[in-house]
Amino acid sequence: MAAPPPAPRSWADLAADHLYEVLARVPCLPPPLPRALPWLLLPAPYHDGATRAACCVLSGCRVHHHLAVTPPGARCFGSHDGAWLFLHFRDTASHQLLNVRTGDVHHCLPGVLGNKLVVLAAALSSPPREGDARCVAAAIVATVEAPRQRSVLLWRVGPQRLHEAVQSVGVGVGLGVDVEDVVYHRRAFHLLTRGGHIVISGDKAHTDVDDDDADADNAEDGGNFVVQYHWSSWSELDTLGGRMLFVGHGCSRSYEVDQYPGFKDGIYFLDDGDFYDAAVIFGNGNVRQYPCSDNGRWSEGHVQRCFPRSDSSDHSAPVWLLP
Repeated sequence: MAAPPPAPRSWADLAADHLYEVLARVPCLPPPLPRALPWLLLPAPYHDGATRAACCVLSGCRVHHHLAVTPPGARCFGSHDGAWLFLHFRDTASHQLLNVRTGDVHHCLPGVLGNKLVVLAAALSSPPREGDARCVAAAIVATVEAPRQRSVLLWRVGPQRLHEAVQSVGVGVGLGVDVEDVVYHRRAFHLLTRGGHIVISGDKAHTDVDDDDADADNAEDGGNFVVQYHWSSWSELDTLGGRMLFVGHGCSRSYEVDQYPGFKDGIYFLDDGDFYDAAVIFGNGNVRQYPCSDNGRWSEGHVQRCFPRSDSSDHSAPVWLLP
């Protein structure tokens, strides 16, 4: 009769010197992968259908493939990490938050915008997730009718999906200044004004702005948010400090160059000079189009046209798609 197998041994029974010998031969865990760099999303002419060319910086700014946005002719006015896009459909006067990777859709500001307001640029505090109401959106909006005055709206993006009930809550905040751009940074929305000032808006529980940096007399309570007027001055930098900057309305991002071998610091820019052009946003098909051709990179004192040249678009400027 065969002898029974030996009882299994535990790592706890191994002598310390033997355990050290084993651990010395185990390779270290690999470092986490750096964030994927943004793709340049170029809108095709309306008559070419719903596809949009996606140019990948990591592959030498070549077109990887075409992404479908249905129905066609949507204007992009912002994006967020995780392949989220803000879209405006002029034909139906509707706004959407679309994930081009999963197809998830959130309807933006239903019942608040109606046919009287249109979103110019928007940003998110975090990706919207099912059952999570902590996602907050900030949007620069303008009236459809002249003189097209601008204001800022803050609202919570509800856990709704396409064809489901909408549960967003709109909070209007009148700033009394002409806001040009918005980005979420350090747990607060930073709003850039036409005069070059910065207005900081954040949730009461999460705003990390020092009291000395804000004018308490100019604080406005917008429900769950507090708006603080923080007037900052600009300082000229001699270097980018080893960073790559991707600049665009509602989708600007910064990346450390040392995490991307072969890359140099620089500023990637897209052609959004007509991003707020009222004649294009509110006009008909016969007005001037978005050129979509002035895209590239500034590095070491020179501008490089590293992206493929795009045809003009009659419905949208380019936008950074953040994977």
